[in-house]
Amino acid sequence: MIVKIARILKLKEIIILSAIITVFLLAACSSNNSQEEYDTVVSENDRLRDEIDNLRNELSEINSGDKQADSSEGFTNSWQSVANLRLGEIITFGDYDWRVLDIQNSSALIISNNILDIQAYFLDWEYAETNGLTWADSDIRAYLNNELFNRFSQSDRERINTVTNQNKNNQWFDTEGGLDTQDNIFLLSLDEVVKYFGDSGLLSNGSQNRFLNEYWIDDQYNDNRIAYHIGGIYISMWDGVEETVSEGTPWEWWLRSPGWSSGDTAYIERDGGICLGVGDLDNQDFGVRPALWFTYG
Repeated sequence: MIVKIARILKLKEIIILSAIITVFLLAACSSNNSQEEYDTVVSENDRLRDEIDNLRNELSEINSGDKQADSSEGFTNSWQSVANLRLGEIITFGDYDWRVLDIQNSSALIISNNILDIQAYFLDWEYAETNGLTWADSDIRAYLNNELFNRFSQSDRERINTVTNQNKNNQWFDTEGGLDTQDNIFLLSLDEVVKYFGDSGLLSNGSQNRFLNEYWIDDQYNDNRIAYHIGGIYISMWDGVEETVSEGTPWEWWLRSPGWSSGDTAYIERDGGICLGVGDLDNQDFGVRPALWFTYG
């Protein structure tokens, strides 16, 4: 940076000198100065212009180097190259990009930067509702801790921590959250999503807000919670029509907390709002944003 500033100052100085010499040249054209004096001024002006060109080339190379350094030290890093993770940083772990949500000693809580898959929470919501099934029994939990977990290499699996997740009742409707679970990979809960993406107080103040807002929280943190579809073709559960979704389209993503009844689950809306109530368990349109703790130290 110091070299770059010095070069810029030198360039400005030479440009000013060149401008002064140009004035002298114009004056020389209308004076009785000798040809030798005129040629000397012209030669000096040419030399300064060459130096200007050289300095501009040096600055261009310095700028190019700065950009390469920015790229190599940028927001997205492989976790192996990061000595100290930072909250909010995007890292690569396995084949996916993840956002760092929390750091405890040498372990970090990360969530996929965007949606990795489209899955139903329960394949048979009527059976789940009738039998009062919860996150502990869900098809999506089985998918995360088996199929998705096994996509990681052996060395990466060894770094993923098994954690105990508390599954609280729904804060607004008191729907049962179920037993605590031991998970390698999981979905965020309502408590966790407001903790890590921004808490306006609406969740904890649910006894008042459930009647004002029905099932939703829309607050200043909506943008923080928006996630994007991976792109592809799927069959809509609502009308059975095949639909094509472009990569980068804002999309719903599941939370693990229950909704207003045992047949529903909380989720994040496309605009980033939190829906506490009416995510049908067999909805195969919703996205999966897995989270996990892993050891990086």
